[in-house]
Amino acid sequence: APPVPGTAGKVGVVFAKQDIKGRATIVADMLDVRQMPVEDAPPGRFEKISDLIGNSKVEHFALIDIKAKQPVLVNALATSRNETGAVEPAYLAIPPGFVAMTIPTGEQQGVAGFIQAGDYIGIIAVVDGRQGTAAKTIFNNVHVIKVGTAEQSASGRPAQPKAGAASSLTVVMTECDAEYLNWFLVRASLRYTLEAYQDYGAGTANNPQKAEGCAIDKAAGVSNADVARRFGPAIIPTGAVGG
Repeated sequence: APPVPGTAGKVGVVFAKQDIKGRATIVADMLDVRQMPVEDAPPGRFEKISDLIGNSKVEHFALIDIKAKQPVLVNALATSRNETGAVEPAYLAIPPGFVAMTIPTGEQQGVAGFIQAGDYIGIIAVVDGRQGTAAKTIFNNVHVIKVGTAEQSASGRPAQPKAGAASSLTVVMTECDAEYLNWFLVRASLRYTLEAYQDYGAGTANNPQKAEGCAIDKAAGVSNADVARRFGPAIIPTGAVGG
């Protein structure tokens, strides 16, 4: 075939047409192809969209967030969804003014293991309260930044969790909200709900506090009275005493 005019010394490079979130399945609508000088083309590139999408038996998943107009490279993709949690950041992605806290989970408690890093969850507390058994959503829009498992890999690092195998969730919230959550961990049985991505950030009821609402050195402790004022007296367990 004759060369395309103006493309001498150039090669196709597949770029992201839009922001692609980590763990997303790569589809053709997310991608674009640009011509670049061969000497500037990045290693590990794909030259045609069909290199990623053409084989119906092999899907590709984003290992990391890929920004729009960035090249889509081999080392940013996986061919199995189980691999998409394998990339370990140098540090936890904790926003300024927030803290990370790890909470226990299990198959029935944690949506059968479908909660993954990057998801947002609701937290429901179930207690035998002064007015009978009570269940209440104490937080929603809680950001999960890590999923842990009790299993260990041969290297001694946590093994890659499989669906239903997670034993812990690491979430971010303010120091004040972390105190409330610790109170409920001792006093109540917790269940988690997985929010639809369209609802991330929606609503205001029971949302974790804004960072400016509780500086990390300003948490003052939580009492039964504090919990009753914020969440209602029905959520105070039978036998709980003190203010």
